[in-house]
Amino acid sequence: MNRSMITENKGSIVIETTIFLLFMSLVLMAVLDVARLFDSQSQVDKLSYSLVSIVKERERDYFDEDFSPNDELDELHRITLDVLTENNSSLDQEDITLAVKYPSSGGYSTVTKGNCELDLSSVDMSDFEVININSDITKPYLVGVCIDLSSVLFFDVSPNVFSFSILPRR
Repeated sequence: MNRSMITENKGSIVIETTIFLLFMSLVLMAVLDVARLFDSQSQVDKLSYSLVSIVKERERDYFDEDFSPNDELDELHRITLDVLTENNSSLDQEDITLAVKYPSSGGYSTVTKGNCELDLSSVDMSDFEVININSDITKPYLVGVCIDLSSVLFFDVSPNVFSFSILPRR
């Protein structure tokens, strides 16, 4: 082998630039994933609070009749889909889960719509019960929203983003 071919640097800048650009593109994809996670978490936090407010207002519309968010679940899920897919068209209906835990006779009931793992059974609702002026216990509503971002993110680090919001009843 010719000694001049070994010591010659022709073409090395192309190889170094390629390796550098590959590394920088991976860093950029990771930064975009983190930004997407933070944005999704912010959206889910705001949405869960808005949905629990809607549930509370809908209960006021029913007055003394028995109110069950189960009747309203399809519309609440549609609102959730509209808000979350407005800015992110790559989310599917199956990627978004809505769960509502509400007071019912003898305790609490939970209704869920979607495929994301969202377990509300571990939340002890008695910690959030409020005693009002008349010494009555006001039981709260709990709304949880979960998004499965595995189809959206480049890296499969933590694909589920979820949030819970609690508001007392009237």
